[in-house]
Amino acid sequence: MIQQIRGGATTIAESLSEVTVIFIDLVGFTALSRKLSPAHLVEVLSDLFRAFDEQSERCGVSKIKTIGDAYMAAAGAPETFHHSAVRAVKFCLEANRCAEETAIKRGP
Repeated sequence: MIQQIRGGATTIAESLSEVTVIFIDLVGFTALSRKLSPAHLVEVLSDLFRAFDEQSERCGVSKIKTIGDAYMAAAGAPETFHHSAVRAVKFCLEANRCAEETAIKRGP
């Protein structure tokens, strides 16, 4: 794709047969951000997103990006495979476990 862009292509489209997109948003984050110092809040998010990153690799899920307390990932892209939803669900279950562990370890 990069070669196509460098070659002057203006429209590039790829077809993926099966992709599952994952959005994680932390419930109560705004209220929590009012209670924690900025430094502590950044530490908590860093720990949590690091754990999500580790689980995404284990589950075969690709992290797309983080924005604030939101984490976006995809199963089935850029590498295609069947049953992307199964990988996505496994990742989400692990991410939930990581969130619970981080809450216990780091505070509220």
